[in-house]
This record gives sequence, structure tokens and C-alpha cells, in this order.
Amino acid sequence: MAHDHTITIDPIYNGPPDSAHGGVAAGRMAELVDPLRARVRLHTPVPINAPMTSTEAENGAIEMTADGQRVAAVRALEAPLEVEHFPRLDPHVMTQAEADFLDHWGGDHHPFPTCFGCGPGRHDGLGMELRSGAAPGHDVHAASWEPALNGPVPDWLVWAALDCPSGFPAFVGMAPDRARVTGEFAVDIRQTVPGDGAYQILSHVTGHSGRKTTTAAAIVDEDGVNLAVAAAIWIEIPLAST
Repeated sequence: MAHDHTITIDPIYNGPPDSAHGGVAAGRMAELVDPLRARVRLHTPVPINAPMTSTEAENGAIEMTADGQRVAAVRALEAPLEVEHFPRLDPHVMTQAEADFLDHWGGDHHPFPTCFGCGPGRHDGLGMELRSGAAPGHDVHAASWEPALNGPVPDWLVWAALDCPSGFPAFVGMAPDRARVTGEFAVDIRQTVPGDGAYQILSHVTGHSGRKTTTAAAIVDEDGVNLAVAAAIWIEIPLAST
């Protein structure tokens, strides 16, 4: 049963320096309900190297707690996630998008430079090195991803791959003393993601409301198939609070 499970996120998988990468954490939590199709709402930064315990809530959600504090609520999706189709981009556009990322977030500009998903200051060779920048001529951000794995990409890693790229469109125009973190993340893995593929992860903003920005993203294969899609809510916070 779900209430018998504990999850601990290894410090390798950090987002901000002292908390877990939102996509990794959400993907691991989704395993308790449906690793392919679930929605995870994060109530507080997810701890690293600390056990989180799952309990079944009366509303059907799975609640995750750590040291008595509510961390997240997890639900299986009741229907396929409705996300607009993302067409694959030309290689030269992808090159320019990555250059845009480095122009904006290289060096000391990235709010979380050691982030497992996208940190340009991650030098241990274990990060995903996703560089999601504005694609010229297209109303999307884009990142290239080659997992270089034997067999299919694990479901939790698909969640991780969608997380940071889904956030960068929400970072546009943000003040340098502000950041955005994952508030809610829903993923629908429509097809297996082969580990030897060359993918584009494309994303755009779908709405704004106060401190919240909603975005959508997809992993697009070489045939233009959207293998997995995500809908996210990103929350603006003072950078010092992370």
C-alpha cells in the first residue's frame, strides 16, 4: 500500500542547493500512483537525503511528509493531459536556442547553478545539462537532449527532463533577485522514450496569475512525435528564500 512507502532523494539530484530537483522528486512520487500519468503539487521545497513518508488522504491523493511537515500531494491523472502539439524544430534553430540559454544563464547568472537538470555550474558529469533557450522565430523555448542510455529512459528521468525546460519560458523578464520554482507538475508519458534517441524538449507559457506562471512542454522525437508532455505551475519567489 502507498502508506508503507518512503522516498529519499539522493543529494546528486538537487535543484536549488539545499532541496531536491522538482522533476526528479515528482517523478519518484508519481511511482506511488502512476509513473506514466500523474499530477504532483509541491507544498514546500523537497528535502534531499531525508526520508519522506506517504499516507493516503481522504480525497484520494497521496500525501508526502517529512519530519511531520507536508511536502507534496500526488494524484493519478483521470484523463490524458491536454497539451498543444509541439512540432520539431530545425537544427540551426536549436543551436541558437542553446546560445540564448548561455547568454542569459551562463556564468553567474543562473539562480541555481548546480541544478541537476540545467545548472551550467554542475561539473561532476552527473547533471542533465539541459540548455533551454528562446527559439528564434518560434514562440517556444527549446533544449536538446540525448540520454545515451541502453534501453528505455526510466519514467522518473522523463519527468526530470521535462521539468527545467518547462520553467525557462516563465523566467523571461524576471528580476535578477527573483527565481521560480516548481509548484505543480503534471506529466503524461504517452509512449516509451528510447534511451538512444536525440530529442528536443520544447515549451511555452500558457498563462499568468500573480506569482504563478503556467507552462506546457513536450519531449519530441526525430519523427516529430510528442512522446511525453507536461503542464506545470511555476511560483515566483525571492531568490534568497531558496
